[in-house]
Amino acid sequence: ALLEVLKTTVSLYPKTDYWIDLIGVLLRKPGLSKRQEMDIYSLMEEVGALVDEEDYLEMMDVALKVGLPKQVLRLAGKAQKANVITQANLSKLEAYKSAATKSAKDDDTFKQSQARSGNELAQLADVYFSEDNFDKAAALYESATKAGSLKYESEVILHQGVALYKNRQFAAAKAVFDKISNDQHAQLIASIWTVLI
Repeated sequence: ALLEVLKTTVSLYPKTDYWIDLIGVLLRKPGLSKRQEMDIYSLMEEVGALVDEEDYLEMMDVALKVGLPKQVLRLAGKAQKANVITQANLSKLEAYKSAATKSAKDDDTFKQSQARSGNELAQLADVYFSEDNFDKAAALYESATKAGSLKYESEVILHQGVALYKNRQFAAAKAVFDKISNDQHAQLIASIWTVLI
């Protein structure tokens, strides 16, 4: 399949153009949830393919929908610094920022609460991840998996792997990625992070 060809291509020649092609194919896969779209955008940002205004705004929109306001604020800052937001879209950017600022306060409150269940621990891990606290996030994702009864187990394992990758613990990240089974989308995304390792 085209996807496999592109994966091989980026592993041999990791040029931005090839990454953009690969990520374009990923984003057009049918049946993706918003959370999976967010995972693909994170990959896009990691490989330096998040460059134009439309992608930034789309990623912020998805981040807001999946409840990651701090990602929205981080991306907004990054987009403004890179000067990619045109005058026509400034009001849209401001709307995202104001919605995210409100939700981020809820995240801060949630951090003070005692997360008990696996799903709460996973949610808490997402909050730390979006603050770039990958160490804490990786530990919480692991606790969430151990607690069990997760709504999105494969995604939690995927995110744990990504947090370890971001922390430059590549061998540990690969071992975690290898644990993902029975979820095609998560396995596929993990296999691409493995290419980066």
